[in-house]
Amino acid sequence: MSKRLIPMDAVLGKTGYKSTSTIYVKMAGGTFPRSVEIQDGSGTKRWIESDVDEWIEKQIAASRSEAVAP
Repeated sequence: MSKRLIPMDAVLGKTGYKSTSTIYVKMAGGTFPRSVEIQDGSGTKRWIESDVDEWIEKQIAASRSEAVAP
């Protein structure tokens, strides 16, 4: 399976969050996929797109199950 690495602006676009700090706080709390540091000495961070997509699907599922629960 092919994996695609995406930058922060793509993560923000996919999630709808406006702030990079929101992503980093959620990562630190273990509630958002961790980034991958590109090993070229630049310190560049990227996210695995399928991890972000899976996180989005889980948010949707959790939201819908809460809405249905009594």
